[in-house]
Amino acid sequence: MVLNDQWVSVWVGSASNEESLQRVLSLAYTEDGDVTPSPIMVQTGMGLYDEACVETELRGGHFSNWEEALEGHSYLDSFLSDLKRSATPRPDPSDKAFVLFYGTPFTGDIPAYSDDSVQLRLIGSFRYHLA
Repeated sequence: MVLNDQWVSVWVGSASNEESLQRVLSLAYTEDGDVTPSPIMVQTGMGLYDEACVETELRGGHFSNWEEALEGHSYLDSFLSDLKRSATPRPDPSDKAFVLFYGTPFTGDIPAYSDDSVQLRLIGSFRYHLA
């Protein structure tokens, strides 16, 4: 691996509101400082992540391409071409929730999360380069 190469895992879907989305992603801690896994970790088998390295957004509208859907997210230019070549070359018209986990690639068991108010699916894990 080239120094300064990193991973971003891109998840998209829907959420009833920002509070619901944050609930799915929030880690809890015991009095001893041990981490209690977030709901998305439990359901998907996702490994531990740094909450400071997660970008979330709920957006309205229809996005015809990934540039529009993920506009303003960190390092987008460095992984956009790989994202476009993925199995999902453009966002679904129903995609309104966007979650980017920066740090490590997704190595869980189930590439989707679903509950009463949040539905997310993994688009893929992509390398990005620190400028």
